[in-house]
Amino acid sequence: MDGTAFQPSYAELAALVTELRGEIVRLKTRIAELEQKNPTQRLGQSYSVKADEKRRQDADEKKSGKPKTHGSGKDQQASERRGRVPNQDKIDKADHH
Repeated sequence: MDGTAFQPSYAELAALVTELRGEIVRLKTRIAELEQKNPTQRLGQSYSVKADEKRRQDADEKKSGKPKTHGSGKDQQASERRGRVPNQDKIDKADHH
């Protein structure tokens, strides 16, 4: 094969160029539409803004002395005691019962 088996005419090439130009215009329009949209509603707001609001809310709760809630329910309070209970305290509690 020497590559000369099929040579399109000038009219065929002109029609192809016109068709491709029309497709390029349609695709550029579609790209412009998609660039204006947010992929999801959640991404409409910047992540850093949400994180900043959360940090401020946490800081306000610490200042107010209000205990944070733990678990799945909002009505649960944080435990007052943190850490390990000494054995002697356990023994004393058991003796009282």
